[in-house]
Amino acid sequence: MAEAQPRRGAATQAEHKRQAVENFARVFATAGSEDPELQEQGRYLIGEIERAVDRTPEYGGLFAALAGYITRLQSRNGTRTAVVVDSTSAADAPASKKRRRDEVEAEESKPAVKNEGDGQDQVNGHAPTVLDLGEDVSFSVPVRKKLKLECTTEEMRGRNPANSNVECRVRWRDIEQIICVPVPEKTTRQLNFCVFPQYASGGVAPVPEGKTATEALVWTIPDAAPKEPGNVVLGAGFEEVDKGSYKSILTGVLNGCLPKGVKVIEPDEKEFSSALVQAHRKGEKAAHVKAFRGSKEGYLFFLPTGILWAFKKPLLFFSFPDIASISYTSVLQRTFNLNIATNQTSEDSTPSQDFEFAMIDQADYPGIDEYVRAHALQDASMAEQRKARRVNINPPVEGEGEDGDKELDKAFKEMKEIKGEDEDEVEGPEGGAADEEDEEEEDYDPGSEGESEGEGSDTSGEEQEDDEGGGDDDGEDEGDDEDL
Repeated sequence: MAEAQPRRGAATQAEHKRQAVENFARVFATAGSEDPELQEQGRYLIGEIERAVDRTPEYGGLFAALAGYITRLQSRNGTRTAVVVDSTSAADAPASKKRRRDEVEAEESKPAVKNEGDGQDQVNGHAPTVLDLGEDVSFSVPVRKKLKLECTTEEMRGRNPANSNVECRVRWRDIEQIICVPVPEKTTRQLNFCVFPQYASGGVAPVPEGKTATEALVWTIPDAAPKEPGNVVLGAGFEEVDKGSYKSILTGVLNGCLPKGVKVIEPDEKEFSSALVQAHRKGEKAAHVKAFRGSKEGYLFFLPTGILWAFKKPLLFFSFPDIASISYTSVLQRTFNLNIATNQTSEDSTPSQDFEFAMIDQADYPGIDEYVRAHALQDASMAEQRKARRVNINPPVEGEGEDGDKELDKAFKEMKEIKGEDEDEVEGPEGGAADEEDEEEEDYDPGSEGESEGEGSDTSGEEQEDDEGGGDDDGEDEGDDEDL
């Protein structure tokens, strides 16, 4: 029994050492999960803790308790707990620790914005939830299905209620625009929320080298009060959000989570409203116009911060800084086309892009033009590249004579040579013959033509009389011949 006490004490010290190392590994992994330098410092400190516990084993319990306290404090404050990062080298580490290190590295290499289901709750899985609507929401982009919309302190995501897989997600810090617009041509009023992360403008702005294009998120909610308001769960700091409607709940939570300077954008009737009466809701002014982009039918929304094209993939959002000019083409009696040219993003010769939206009703032209002028968007309808091209049917012939004669002058010269006429008789296009003809046309009197015709008839009568008395004349002529 005497020999068992040292062994038990050694086992306790080893357990304290293990707990201290594991707990501090969690602390350092949490604090520096996205910073390689902090991770390296954490591994170094863990090594120092191991050596300190080896030198003074009685402090192993103190280190373990201290690390456990910090871990609980982080959990209470909403900071996630990461997997253990071991301090040993990869060559000396056991297989289980190597596997944990690989899991950490794979976790850190995942993209910040993910729009595809992977069946795993990734980086922000343990962040506190700030909104749970208590019911599924209809998503249309990037997937078409009903998902559970979740908002945490770090991200929003759509989770498949059937298997709990995360189908799409985006971090708050990566969101550039969130737009809430009415769903067109619906009898019951509904709202679409369109979320544009970085590099998800649909090609309006090119993606920088080394970055990956992302997709927008679109989900639909009824413009009404929640079916069961008691099922709506709001997290800490959002208890005062208005629960009167789905819109007020989502707008309050989103505005509270978005980065500074980013808010939910809605249409403003002062900015634009369609002149056409909606067939489905006649008492409400439409915030959109119908248009075609190629063969795809969609809608243009003229918003306070830019122009939205929805709801066909890819969604496009033209913020005012991205717009170089707007022009109107193919203007017909009933429709016209709207062309939006985007700015060049570099100093090279990359041309700006043109996005054409066709078959817009002429009744909406005044409102759109007023919107363009109000926001000082350049009207390039009369730009040089859009003017009708002048086609030179008869370009000057190279190698003309030294005297500079034109083709018409040469033709006159050839005609004179063929007819053998003098230069005075056949003049050029600016010669005297042409002037004489012009003078004759100016002196022309329509009345003289009738008189000449009358004189001609009198003359013919006299000629007839002469013919009747022609015998005497013949006789005289014969007598004269006889005398001769």
